Amino acid sequence: VSHDGQVDIDAGAFDPLNPTPGPAVKMYKVNVPDGSSALRVDLQAVDDSGDMDLYLYDSAGDLVALSATGSADEQITWLGVPAGKYKAYVHGFGGTSPAAFTFTKFVVGGPGSDNLTVDPESADVAIAEDSTFEFSWDGLEADTPYFGWVGYLRGDDMLGQTVVSIG
Repeated sequence: VSHDGQVDIDAGAFDPLNPTPGPAVKMYKVNVPDGSSALRVDLQAVDDSGDMDLYLYDSAGDLVALSATGSADEQITWLGVPAGKYKAYVHGFGGTSPAAFTFTKFVVGGPGSDNLTVDPESADVAIAEDSTFEFSWDGLEADTPYFGWVGYLRGDDMLGQTVVSIG
C-alpha cells in the first residue's frame, strides 16, 4: 500500500524518544497480522538531493528499526517480523522544504503464498559451486511494486533467505 506525502525540513523536529507527527514528521500505521513473515517500509523521495529518515516503533512505543542515512530514500526490511501494530515515522531532516515522497508498506504472508515460483523447487547445492534458479511470478499487476522472500532449507532448518523486489 502506497501513500504520497510531504514534510517540511527541520532537522530538530523529531525526537526518537517521543515521536510526534507535525509539519516535518508524518506518521503511518502499519498492521502486521498473525502469520506474516516479513515487513518492508519504503520511503522514495521525489527529490533525491534531500535527507529524510524513517523510524519504526512497536505498539509499546519502542523503537524497533530505523533507516537514517544521508540519503532521501530510506528502507526498513524485517524478515520474521512479529505480528502487531506498528507506527512508521517519516522525518524531513535536510534539503529543500517541502520534501515530497511516496511511502510504501509491504506485509508478506507466511509460507505458501502462491504468486512466486522457484524452479527447481528443490536442488542439491554445494558451497562455492554455482547453482541456477529461475524465479517467476503470476497474478501480479503491471507497474506495481512487490516484495517477498525465498528461504533456503536443510530439512526443517532455515539456512538463509533472499529478499525479492519487483518494481
